[in-house]
Amino acid sequence: MLSKREEHVRDLCAQLGQGRPAVSHHLALLRHGGIIAPRRQGKNNVYSLTENGAELARVVGSMIDPGRTAVKEPRPTAPIDPALLDDVGGFVGDPVEWFHTPNREFEGKRPVDMLGTPDEGRLRNRIAAAKLGMFS
Repeated sequence: MLSKREEHVRDLCAQLGQGRPAVSHHLALLRHGGIIAPRRQGKNNVYSLTENGAELARVVGSMIDPGRTAVKEPRPTAPIDPALLDDVGGFVGDPVEWFHTPNREFEGKRPVDMLGTPDEGRLRNRIAAAKLGMFS
């Protein structure tokens, strides 16, 4: 289910026909394994696959349905604003690599994948705070 879209715990419970404690236990195992990551939405968590989780889903899907491809298709990404590269260059050695590396602060998402999405503002705020020395 998470390979298609992010889901709230209550929706997963309903779709799986299981209680919240059982689903929460399984989600904790997947989270600790680096397969999923939570995102706060109000008072609740919404879960989605990490990069590793998405790759695992593709591989397993290709094993179940050999017609599917296990090869990771490159996702189109928004171009990186040169000013952002300059800002990030102030606190990391290779800003381009930083943008293309999954980041714990962004629930395992690559910063480049946040560009052009509703999460871009959060990314820019985090970079601005790091630039001011609030984070490393």
